[in-house]
Amino acid sequence: MQKSDCRSIGKAFDDNWGLDDPTGKSHEEFTEIISQIELKIKNLIDRMK
Repeated sequence: MQKSDCRSIGKAFDDNWGLDDPTGKSHEEFTEIISQIELKIKNLIDRMK
């Protein structure tokens, strides 16, 4: 994936969170991936402050 300027943050954005695709996973695995996404979003928000 190519870096491009993100208008919202005003700089190049190319984060790849390396998350597994939850399709076909158990409920527990799906829930764990959701938790990982929530944590990564919170970290991203903190980095943007």
